[in-house]
Amino acid sequence: NKLLNKCFILKNIPDTHEDYLLVFSNQKTFSEYFSWLGYSLKIDENSGVIGLESDNNSTRIHLLQSESIILIILRMLYIEEKSKISLSNEIIVTIGDIQEKFLLINVKNKNYLDKIALRNALSRFERYNLISRKEFDVSDTETRIIIYPSITFAMTQSSINEIYDIAKERFSKYKGVNHEDIDSD
Repeated sequence: NKLLNKCFILKNIPDTHEDYLLVFSNQKTFSEYFSWLGYSLKIDENSGVIGLESDNNSTRIHLLQSESIILIILRMLYIEEKSKISLSNEIIVTIGDIQEKFLLINVKNKNYLDKIALRNALSRFERYNLISRKEFDVSDTETRIIIYPSITFAMTQSSINEIYDIAKERFSKYKGVNHEDIDSD
């Protein structure tokens, strides 16, 4: 039930650790059960993530544009922080880090990230086991957020490529350059 409600269960989160071990040790049984419901069980042992993938894409979660942008920013931050050598397995970022990335991508020429949209997106992502908030004040740039490895499974690579292509096209029109100039950089 937790897997259906939370989207992901993780090995290294106390709240879902036992569930992870149960599903992992009974993969065949759970795969058969979820296939009857129209899902494929996805297990990534290296990152300690178990999730479900809809076989017909009818149960995909639809995000608001602001949520999609924040999700991509969180994924970028996760990948950047994961590539750094660290003694801790936790990836911790701040609201300031998210705002900085938002400014870099220059969404609709906005120089700030709406606090209500950010708070709502973070609450939603926490519900799906993509992040955990250490503090809840989105107006404080030092508020810390733990990004879970499940963030890399939240969007398919084809979705990211599609968003990238749209952004590249819009950016080139805005900047007055052609696509080849962007790809060669």
